[in-house]
Formats: sequence, C-alpha cells, structure tokens
Amino acid sequence: MASTYFFRAVASDGKVRTGSFTADTDKLVAQELKRQGLIPVYVGLEQKKQGLNFKIPAMGGGVRKDVLFFTQELSTLLNAGVPLDRAIGITAELTERSDFKSLVLDILRILKGGKSLADSLAVHPSHFSELYINMVRAGEASGSLAQIFERLAEFERTRDDLRGYIISSLIYPGLLTVVGLGSVFVLLNFVVPKFALIFSDPRMVIPTPTLIMLEVSKFVQNWWLPSGIALAIAAVAFVSYIRTVDGRLWWDTFRLKLPVLGDALRKAETARFARACPPWFLRVFLWCSASGFRAVS
Repeated sequence: MASTYFFRAVASDGKVRTGSFTADTDKLVAQELKRQGLIPVYVGLEQKKQGLNFKIPAMGGGVRKDVLFFTQELSTLLNAGVPLDRAIGITAELTERSDFKSLVLDILRILKGGKSLADSLAVHPSHFSELYINMVRAGEASGSLAQIFERLAEFERTRDDLRGYIISSLIYPGLLTVVGLGSVFVLLNFVVPKFALIFSDPRMVIPTPTLIMLEVSKFVQNWWLPSGIALAIAAVAFVSYIRTVDGRLWWDTFRLKLPVLGDALRKAETARFARACPPWFLRVFLWCSASGFRAVS
C-alpha cells in the first residue's frame, strides 16, 4: 500500500531540498532521490496535523537527542562524500532547536579557524563525551571519519534507547518513593505532634517503638530545614568531587566493587568498548588477551 513520505535531501549545490513522495516503502523514496542526484538525509511518513498535542518534557534528554541527530546527519553526509565543513553547515541548517544550532555553528567556526574537528567538539564537553571526542580524533588521524561517525551514530542510538528504557522503568518507583517520603514527612511534622499530648503524662509507660517515633518527630520538627540544607551541600560537594580526576577514579572503582551493580556496569562498559572499536582491533585485542592469559598460566 502506497504512503506519502516526507523527505529532506541535499542537492549537488549543497542546498537542502524538502518535499514528499508517494511510494510503497521509504527505501524506494531514497532510491528515487539518489537517481535524481540528491543525497537523502531523512525519509519518513508525514505526520497528520492534530488539534491539540501535549508532550511530556524530555527531562534532560534533549542534549542526548541533539547529539544523536548531529551524529546521524554527519554520518549520512560524510558517507555520501560531502566535505566536512559543508556537512556541518547542512547539519546546522537542519537543526530545529535554536540553542543547539548555535552550538553547531560554533563548532563550524572553530573548525574553520584551523582546529581539528575533535578539538572543536572538545569545546563543548557538556554535549560530547571524552569517548566521542577521542573516537573522532582517531578517525581524523586514520582518514576514516565517515566510518567513525557511522559507528558513533549506532552507539548513540543504542545508548539513547537504553537510557529511555531505564528512565521509563524508574518513573513509577521514583514517584512512589517521593510520595511515600512526603507522606512520612507530613505525618512526623504535623500529625504525630497532635497525638504526642496523649503521652505527656510522666507516669505513663510509653512503648519503645512509640517513644522512637516521638523522638523522630521532634527531630523532624526542629531540624528538618538544617538537615535539608546539609544534605544539599553534601550532594553538591560529592558531585564536584567525582568530577575531578581522583574523585572519578575513586567513584568508578567503588561502583565496580558493588555486588550486583558492579558486574552489570562492567558488562555494559565492555559492550560499549566492543561496539566502539573496529573489528580488526577487537581481533588483535582478543588475541593478545588470550596469549597473555596462556603465558600467565
């Protein structure tokens, strides 16, 4: 059954073309665009206009989606033979978010100023990780930048899917935790003090659990604000410490030693390393590891 597909493509003069085709699959649309001398950047079904469309905020996921879009567009354009500076310029034109478009244009400005692409990306560490930058630097040195961006696009896509799955799985438990803690705070700060008057008689023998609850209620009433401020300061100090080199080393070592989480993190990092490296490097690495193991044995 034929459907209407919307496309964005790059012409031979470097300008972006948009339009729509009616075809059975998106692959047929891409083939038709290539036959016309266009480089397809995006091919997808047209979305019908709706009267009202409410969207839940991304909760910080916008940065990762911007990086994924940037990587996918560069991968497509570089594999199609578009020069690097023109590919980044086209990506900036296709970017819908104004703040990220300014970031891409800044990367292009630094690149035209004489620096490498890796150094241009390193100016924005909040968007591009060290692994991302180092892989781009390796691609520039080996002349395989298009292949590197193709691998990075796959890596960013899988990481974004995993991150979305984890966040969606933790929303309900997190909501229950927040509601539970809020209910306990309201009970200790407002409800329990009302019943504390019943136990004001010094001759009354108060059970130990009740006495503990009353003492905790007094502590919450008198010290909840200083305790909250102290916890916030401690959290900020902890985050600042693990951003340093020594703090990051200590934090990563601590996480890897955890009983269940440590093994899961080790497997996840190993999988990420395997996806990021080229096949020939993995074969050499596994051969060296096996040879070293046999030598030690």
